[in-house]
Amino acid sequence: MDARRDRYELKYPVPRDRLESLRRALQPFVVRDRHTPPDRLGYTIHSIYFDTPGFDFYHQKLAGVQHRYKVRLRGYNDGGPDDVVVLEIKRKDDRVVSKARARVLHRDLDALLVTGDVERYALAGPDDARSMEDLQRFLYRIRRHGLRPVVLIRYEREAYFGRHNDDLRITLDSCLRSRSFPEATQLFGRQTVVRARRDSVVEVKHYGASPSWLKGLLSDFGLKRGSFSKYCNCLDNLDLPHRSSRPGVIARSRRVGIESRVSERRWRPVCR
Repeated sequence: MDARRDRYELKYPVPRDRLESLRRALQPFVVRDRHTPPDRLGYTIHSIYFDTPGFDFYHQKLAGVQHRYKVRLRGYNDGGPDDVVVLEIKRKDDRVVSKARARVLHRDLDALLVTGDVERYALAGPDDARSMEDLQRFLYRIRRHGLRPVVLIRYEREAYFGRHNDDLRITLDSCLRSRSFPEATQLFGRQTVVRARRDSVVEVKHYGASPSWLKGLLSDFGLKRGSFSKYCNCLDNLDLPHRSSRPGVIARSRRVGIESRVSERRWRPVCR
C-alpha cells in the first residue's frame, strides 16, 4: 500500500458505551494493526499541532475551507529519546486526504528545529529523496508562516485493516485529552492534561469504494458521518482561539473544573 496516495477519510462519532459491541461486530472483517502491542487493545498517539498566532488553521476548519492543511508532530506509546518522531503535513480536500511525512529521532528534534539541518537529522525512509523533501517542506511551513506549537493532544487508538483488503483501515479513537502551548520537545512528557471529549470516534480510511459490509454495519449501529476535528475540539475545550496571549490561555485553562483535570499517570489506566 502506497502511503502517499490520496485517500478518503470519513469520521463517525460513537458513544463509548457502544464501543465494545462495535468492536465485536468488526472482528469477522478485520485484522489488528501489526504495530499494536501484544498486551493491549491499541496504542497511545501523541500529537503536537502547530498554528499561526491568529489560529488560522483552526478558523479555516470552522469556515469549511475545502483546501487546507495541518502541521504536526506525532509519536507513539511511551516514547523516549531514541524513539522516532514523525513530522507531518496533512492536506485535506473535502474528504480526500494526503500526507507528507518525515522521521527524526526524538532526541534530535530540538536541534533540527533550531538549525534546520535536514541532511544531518533526517532518518532514512522508503524514498530517501522524498523524505528529505518532506522534511524541508515541514520546516519551510514552520518558518514561512511563523507557526508555533499550540496544543498537545493524546488519545488511545485501536487500528484495524480489512481482512481481505488492506487498503481499508478502520480506527477507534477514544480518551481524547490535551494541554495548551507545549514545547515541541514535550511530545512524550508527563504534563497535566485536560479531558476533551468522552465519545469515541470511528475513522474509516480507504482508497477505493467502501465495502458493502461496512456500510451495513455502520447503518446497523446508527452511526452518522460527521465532521469532527480533534484539533478544533481540544482548542475549544481549552478556549485557546479566544485568548490572544499565552498568560490568558494559561489562566483560562486553570479555571477548567478540577474534576476534568487529571495527571497523565492517573488518566491512562482509565482509558484502556
